[in-house]
Amino acid sequence: MTTLRQIISAHAEAAVEGLSGYARRALAITLRSLFRALKRERVIFRNPTRDLPVGDLKGIPKSVPSDLLA
Repeated sequence: MTTLRQIISAHAEAAVEGLSGYARRALAITLRSLFRALKRERVIFRNPTRDLPVGDLKGIPKSVPSDLLA
């Protein structure tokens, strides 16, 4: 790619796909902030990260064993 205008939402999703936890959250927030600023300055016309999920959506947390709850 030669410009940021060529980036689509699939590229942004692929960038955060292999990450989880704080690393995923930090990268997603950074990308969203970058493209929001570029759109505000009218460098790009559409924000490809608008619908990018920020949190770690790779499953539900594991339950705590009952012996540890006591």
